[in-house]
Amino acid sequence: MIVYNNQSGLTNVYLGNTNIAKVYIGSNKVFPSDVPPTSSKVYLTYLSNPPKNVECNGDSVLRRSDLVESSHTIDYLITATIGSCVTELESSVFNQGYELSAVTIPNTVTSIGHYAFERCSSLPSIDIPNSVTSIGERAFNLCESLTNIDIPNSVTSIGGSAFSNCTSLSNVTMSSGVTSINGFTFKGCSGLTSVTIGSGVVTIGEEAFRNCYSLPSIDIPNSVTSIGKGSFDGCSGLTSCTIGNSVQSIGVGAFQNCTSLTSIDIPNTVTSINVGAFRYCTSLSNVTMPSGITRIDGDVFIGCTSLTSVTIPSGVTYIGNSAFEGCSGLTSVTIPDSVTSFGGNAFKGCSGLQSITVNATTPPYLYDSGTFDDTNNCPIYVPCESVNAYKSASGWSSYANRITCVQPPSAKFIITHLIGDTVSSAQCNASSALTYDEVSNSYTGSQSCYTAKEIEIGDCVTEVSSGAFRYSQNVSAVTIGNNVQTIGDGAFQHIYKTSALTIPNSVTSIGTQAFDNWRALSSVTIPDSVTYIGDSAFSQRGYGNPDPCLNHIEVGSGVTYLGAGAFCVSNGDLTVDVIMHPLTPPSFKDNNSTPFETATTSPIYNIYIPSSAWNDYMASPYWIFAGRFSNINFIQY
Repeated sequence: MIVYNNQSGLTNVYLGNTNIAKVYIGSNKVFPSDVPPTSSKVYLTYLSNPPKNVECNGDSVLRRSDLVESSHTIDYLITATIGSCVTELESSVFNQGYELSAVTIPNTVTSIGHYAFERCSSLPSIDIPNSVTSIGERAFNLCESLTNIDIPNSVTSIGGSAFSNCTSLSNVTMSSGVTSINGFTFKGCSGLTSVTIGSGVVTIGEEAFRNCYSLPSIDIPNSVTSIGKGSFDGCSGLTSCTIGNSVQSIGVGAFQNCTSLTSIDIPNTVTSINVGAFRYCTSLSNVTMPSGITRIDGDVFIGCTSLTSVTIPSGVTYIGNSAFEGCSGLTSVTIPDSVTSFGGNAFKGCSGLQSITVNATTPPYLYDSGTFDDTNNCPIYVPCESVNAYKSASGWSSYANRITCVQPPSAKFIITHLIGDTVSSAQCNASSALTYDEVSNSYTGSQSCYTAKEIEIGDCVTEVSSGAFRYSQNVSAVTIGNNVQTIGDGAFQHIYKTSALTIPNSVTSIGTQAFDNWRALSSVTIPDSVTYIGDSAFSQRGYGNPDPCLNHIEVGSGVTYLGAGAFCVSNGDLTVDVIMHPLTPPSFKDNNSTPFETATTSPIYNIYIPSSAWNDYMASPYWIFAGRFSNINFIQY
């Protein structure tokens, strides 16, 4: 280093042939210049050697030979400013530039060659200009300090392994011009946390993102049609993945060892899911399978120990070797009747299974007898007419003691509870009557009539017996099966929160207090099939909350008897419209009682009577008695 202090008149310094690296006049560095000459092809600085300037020489390709000579080696290169006369960076031009920390690429460059910056392990960033159209294979491989990369819209081609093993790379944004992410492009980018795949990408190549451990999510755009072999293999931090609705094939091992992935929806456009696609995705609990696939290849879900449910589409004909082996979280599986063959060990080790249902009438071919081994010795349900065929079929015969007849399941009742939407239920049995004991015996844990929120009664029930659902106070919805004929005394008494009720046309008798104290019910229609309505069947008396609100009652044409207080409503602020459809006046319990409230808290009852039956009603002793009360009005219609 040469320093000239207090040399204000100094105008020229001749250095001759020298190895001097820097010259300062005062505090100003005059040699070497930080600004390359305008005619420069490339301007280079080194750790221990003087800078080097290579002039434009009519050659627009920057070559490795431009950088290297006896006194200037790639090993000590620290900066490179490329001149505007350059349009192409030759293959390996900066390869193994371990100390290279800054590169300026002008917007005249259109091509970055294979291996151009490979092993430039000190390079923290690089701006790729919008003139570049192609990035070669392994162009930035092992650039371990590179943190971010924006791929401009001009780029249409990225070579395989272009950014592989860039372990500090955290963000990648791809332009819409890129049509393919080739094999191994970002493999081993273990620090990668964000990737934006351009909307022009059609294919994701083999192992393109393999072992990107830190990548938490990926959105695969609708432009992509294929996901290659091992594309996301080993992305152990991946928790969610959205697959675009143009994808047709998922390659071998594409998502294997994605141990944090919890669920995935595979769009119906997918027709091929290849071997081991989701192998050892140990957190995967739910999978939506596409309707278009015809086979589930071997090992697709092997070792997915958290998988609790899977729906096999009806078009699948083949389930491959070890396809679901070791899926110990599965509790049930249904095989559609389209399946004609199983590979070896297809469901082996699914130790949590409680039932296997096979719907094919002809036993599917089993490759070996291990298909359903270690499956908790659970029953295997097959069509009733095919039980003997299954028990004697090759492979199936080893499970003969587990094979049984499957009947279409039919619930006698289903109760959904407030406790985590848990369910209590019972299946249809020899008795068509639904009893209180059946209901109470269905409750488990902390379930009770007080925790019930929805009730559904199956079509195999013809009678809801006395008190079956009494005190189910928090129920907000009741569905009564279409074959129920009798609703017993107090069957649904004290249900406070149900505001709507549909009584099916099958019902003929409604017992005493059957729907007593339904305090949210404001309107009820009695179907024409009903002949008998018991005492206090729909009464709303003055206890509990909310206040009684029943104000509209339609009485079907078949009703012949109305019990005492059947429509008793204890709310003097109400007007209750009762539309009578029977042409023969229904009888009451006796001549001293009515179906209506007549106490001091009585509402106004407007009783609408068919004009054709008016005289008969007015002559009936029961209705004559009712007419004596000031709050009961008879109106013709």
